[in-house]
Formats: sequence, C-alpha cells, structure tokens
Amino acid sequence: MKTSVKSDDMSEVLVCGHDEDPKELQILVDDAKDLLRNDDRVILIDVRSDGEMCLGSIKGARLAAPGRIEDEADKLSEDKDVPILVYCSSGDRSLQVAKKLRKMGFSNARSIAGGFTAWLNSGAEMVIGSRFTVEQLDRYSRNMLLSEIGEEGQVKLMNARVLMVGAGGLASSAGLYLAACGVGTLGIADFDRVELSNLNRQVIHGTADIGSLKVDSAKSAIERINPNVQSDPF
Repeated sequence: MKTSVKSDDMSEVLVCGHDEDPKELQILVDDAKDLLRNDDRVILIDVRSDGEMCLGSIKGARLAAPGRIEDEADKLSEDKDVPILVYCSSGDRSLQVAKKLRKMGFSNARSIAGGFTAWLNSGAEMVIGSRFTVEQLDRYSRNMLLSEIGEEGQVKLMNARVLMVGAGGLASSAGLYLAACGVGTLGIADFDRVELSNLNRQVIHGTADIGSLKVDSAKSAIERINPNVQSDPF
C-alpha cells in the first residue's frame, strides 16, 4: 500500500506500507495434505456457505462463517502457534480469514491455495455428505452453487424426463444445455434428416451428420456432452 504526504518544502514523499505477502499466508494442497497427515495439532476450518457444503468437505474440518471468525477465535486454541488451515471454495475468502487470524495472534494460520476446488481436483480424501458421486459433484458443482438450484434442485434435474419435439434450431440449443445441466432423460422426436443448410443454426448437428436422421445425430451429440443422460430417439 502506498500513501503520499507533503514535507515542509511541499515535495511529495511516498511512504510504503508493509502488507503481509499473500504467498506467506497460503499453503499448497499437497503441503496441506502432508501437514494434516503428520501433525495432529492442525486445526482445519471450513468457511464455505451451507450451499457449498453439498459438494463435500475435507475430513475433520470445523465449520465457521467468515464474518464470525472473531467470535470463533477464542474457541480454537490457547496455543497461538498451533497450525491452522482455512479453506473456502476457491481460496479467496479463506485468505482473508487467515489474515484476520494472523492479526489475532495465530502466527501459523494459512489458507489452502485454490480452496476446496483444488483439493477436489487433486483427488485427495474428502467427506461426501450428499447423494452424488465424486464425478457428479465435479460435473454439476457450478449448478449446485446457485441458490436457486442447490443439491435438491440438482436431484430433481437428474430425475427429470423431457421430450424435445423436433431436433432443429431451437431444440438444438435446448438439448445441449439440458444435457449439460444433467437432465436425466431426454426424448427426441423428429422425422427429418440432417442437411447442409441446417448447420448454420442447428448446432447439435455437424458436417459428418449430413444425411443421418436428426434424432440419431442429436443422440450422439447429447451422449458426447454428458454420457450420464439417457437419450431416447423417437
């Protein structure tokens, strides 16, 4: 941080503050795993929201809202040198919490770089308190982070059955997005075949599909995007 002050002769002097280097406040996932494995004093704190928790959590984590960390600090440990690891979804909020903990005297508080997303992508052990497989959690995580969808909404999508009447312009876009978001069963009804003139707007079909039935072309595209979706041509 830089601030400017005026000296007596009106010349401007720059005074540089010494903020803590963010890198000093972060720990990589592999290093965090080693620390948790080798030091049983480590305190692990999850500062994500309830909606984010449906994606799973790191085993042994305590829950604490970022805005209430000051209230929770007294309950953490009397030992100010105890290792503390904090994580959120991406590592941004947890970095701010680690800074707060440092200011409160916890000298070994650090944020897990990349957050739970990095932990999940590393294949590290986690606790799944939901009805989804690890692959489904990864695939649909952005859906479930939306408050309008969440875990229950994603379950409803996966159990839904949708019939697309036609596999032309509108259905092409709709079918791809429905498959991507995880609608369980997609029926496709169309009697036509793919023509070259269709390809400028019917994005579910490609050049290699010319001459094929649109229902077969659409089925192949849907399965490429999401093999978990059942596609039924009619």
